[in-house]
Amino acid sequence: MAFSVGGLVSGMDTESIISQLTDVERQPIVKLQQKEAAYQVKLTAYGSLRSVLSGLKTASSALDNRTDLNQFTGVSSNSGTFTASVFSTAKSGTYSIEVESLAQVQKLKSAAFNMDEAIGAGKFTLQLGTGTAVEITTDGTEKLSTIADRINESQKDIQASVITNGDQSYLLLTGQRTGEANTIRLEVTEETPPTPPADPPDPGDVTDNMGLSRLRYIQGGENNRLTQTQGASDAVLTVDGVAGIHRSTNMVADVIKGVTLTLKGTTALNKPETLTVSRDTTALASKVNAFVEAYNSVSDFFIDAQSYDPKTQEAGELLGDSTARQIRKRLDSLIGGAVAGASSGLSRLSDLGVAMDKEGKLTVDSNTLNDALTNRFDDVSTFFATDTGESKGFGVRLVNTLDTMLNKTRGDLAQKTNSFQSSVDRIQKDIARYEKRTSNITTRLQTQFQHLEKLLGQYQKTSDFMTQQIEALQNMNKR
Repeated sequence: MAFSVGGLVSGMDTESIISQLTDVERQPIVKLQQKEAAYQVKLTAYGSLRSVLSGLKTASSALDNRTDLNQFTGVSSNSGTFTASVFSTAKSGTYSIEVESLAQVQKLKSAAFNMDEAIGAGKFTLQLGTGTAVEITTDGTEKLSTIADRINESQKDIQASVITNGDQSYLLLTGQRTGEANTIRLEVTEETPPTPPADPPDPGDVTDNMGLSRLRYIQGGENNRLTQTQGASDAVLTVDGVAGIHRSTNMVADVIKGVTLTLKGTTALNKPETLTVSRDTTALASKVNAFVEAYNSVSDFFIDAQSYDPKTQEAGELLGDSTARQIRKRLDSLIGGAVAGASSGLSRLSDLGVAMDKEGKLTVDSNTLNDALTNRFDDVSTFFATDTGESKGFGVRLVNTLDTMLNKTRGDLAQKTNSFQSSVDRIQKDIARYEKRTSNITTRLQTQFQHLEKLLGQYQKTSDFMTQQIEALQNMNKR
């Protein structure tokens, strides 16, 4: 509840008087709040500066490493036959490629089982190629679907499924790795069933096509009971006349240096397809343009933050700020400077068609840039990314400079923002102290005026009593 003094006796607007006296006491607080607001504006501005400089560092980091610059592209004459991923170790060139066959997994199918038929008791060992062998035990009550579930839970190299056709079911096994070495091996050991049939199987006989023996399969062996529906096979290809290249997968990464082929189909006999590997100048041009865009964002920030409008007398948030001015000066120096050790005619950004206009923003001459990337790529790479001894490429120098500026403990921005934040913290403590002092003064004034009103009330009562007494005496004298 608000404390009210009022002026019922004195007739004074005591609340207004106290408010005006409090406003006088609050003047230092108002000035401190104005200072704090100014520091907060600068803190926000430095936060924006950090953001645009971080964006510039990201864009520059794409230009400071030869590997990142040395990009290639691979174009297949028939993407339905193969595609290619090309890396920095590749060489430009054209390659003739024939795909004779694709790498495949092995697939097996069992004979038909009745829907409710139990498979048989015993155990079987399941293995793909030279992978881990898994042993699975059955108690004689499991149906085909249960066997499939047990396989999928235990043997991750082989997938099992059950296909139903009317009243009959079939077990399908599919290897999970391609290549002719990755064949399925399923060995069984049977147990005599609790209630033997009229002609019980021999527990040691895995060739009698009864019980678990109906699942037996050993590649190249005899008395196999599963049927191969698809054989495990290698990919076979011919590259530039080198025939009979076998690989276990359809991802071929070690035939053409720096190129990974993804095989998708086969070629017609004696009709090879073509892979064309060439330098990806478009990707590098995009990186240069991304850098220019990032730098112009920094330039736009400085134009706005350090501006002054004489008509409106409005100034940017960092007008006159020495740290911001030094940062801009260092960046401008890097942009216009030459790279020591760079090739003749390609030692400055302007030699690549990247120039600064009168507003301090960069523009790109695409024709000049593309000509340099196409005809002088090695020189461009040296300009941006050389990093030997004292020779530092443009991208390397710019990233190093930005690292120094953006360092969160010792960087230019960190030191400045820490200074601003310390000032804000100090001001907030001063404001809190003044607020407490002003609150105490307000409380004291309210108490004093309350006492004044009470005292005036007592005087008023005394005055009223004296007036009554005088009037009474006067009335007595009139009689």
